[in-house]
Amino acid sequence: VIAHGDGRTSSLWDPVPISKAASAVEHRLDEGGETSHFCVMERGGGVVSMTQSIERTYGCKAACEKTGILFNGYLKTFKVENRSHPYFLKPGRRARSNAAPTILFEKDDPFLAIGSTGSERMLSSIYQVLTRLRWGEAPFHAVCAPRLHCTPSGCVHLEEERFSPTALRMLERAGLTLQPWSSPWAFEAGGLHLALRRDGLLQGVAEPRRDGGVAAL
Repeated sequence: VIAHGDGRTSSLWDPVPISKAASAVEHRLDEGGETSHFCVMERGGGVVSMTQSIERTYGCKAACEKTGILFNGYLKTFKVENRSHPYFLKPGRRARSNAAPTILFEKDDPFLAIGSTGSERMLSSIYQVLTRLRWGEAPFHAVCAPRLHCTPSGCVHLEEERFSPTALRMLERAGLTLQPWSSPWAFEAGGLHLALRRDGLLQGVAEPRRDGGVAAL
């Protein structure tokens, strides 16, 4: 039961007219991407790192009639003008994807599962967190640390307010153009999650920039 500010109550199971539900989501049809990532680690040694995406929000905006599962919109990622481009749309080609679910091993034992949402920021987010873990930072601090992403054109998108002035000057002296994100904890910086096995204990960290979570069962 949900208690409203005006004293009303309603149940989560109250039926919602189809027209009202459609109206509530219609304005979101042209928003950004729709990607999820999760990591699973069990005591018995099983590890999963999975990134699932349907490209744009609601994918291609069509669903299977029997299951309601949305079909992806990855045809959008193909190129249709430059025939020499590796992602030019033609038979046998695969759509571009930035997904990078990762599992790290120590000898034959998996000890870290990590991955991120965020389109082209997926890999840069994962790399930065792995680098900080390599330096000995705690997993939570590594995920919370200020983040940046550099494009092939030399534009650096970053959480500028949380970088030191010295670091910013070094980037500019290297000829890079700084493009601050809208927030010091930017949604655009990715949605990273990790699970870690250390000294017999399991640890999990969810991205504070987005709506992730950690659970132990």
